[in-house]
Amino acid sequence: MKIPLLQRLWTATTGSKQEEIITLFNKTAKIEQFSYNGNTYDIYVIPREIWSRELVNLVHGRLRIRVRLTRGIAWGKRVYIREAVELGREKLIIHEVGHTLGFGHTWKPTIMNPTWLFRWFNRM
Repeated sequence: MKIPLLQRLWTATTGSKQEEIITLFNKTAKIEQFSYNGNTYDIYVIPREIWSRELVNLVHGRLRIRVRLTRGIAWGKRVYIREAVELGREKLIIHEVGHTLGFGHTWKPTIMNPTWLFRWFNRM
């Protein structure tokens, strides 16, 4: 199973930096409820400028562009998404919830594809 880029970077980050970012995310997040298939999840919506600044600072060089395009992450049982994500929002949230349930990425056109375009064509 391929580990998502942001998760690899996150794992390589020191514990204190992780805690600092999560604390900031938790302080600045607007918590929304998301219901799907009879389950309700808390979604932490992070202001765009904080999302970009904190996550981009984890990487250097060309990978910064990829991280800037990242619209959501799952950490533990929490789902964090970048503010102002509208296109494919529901599928993005379901994708991230899938990670909290232990599912990894697939390169097939399913909800667990890491590219939003391929999730777009998936009929949930």
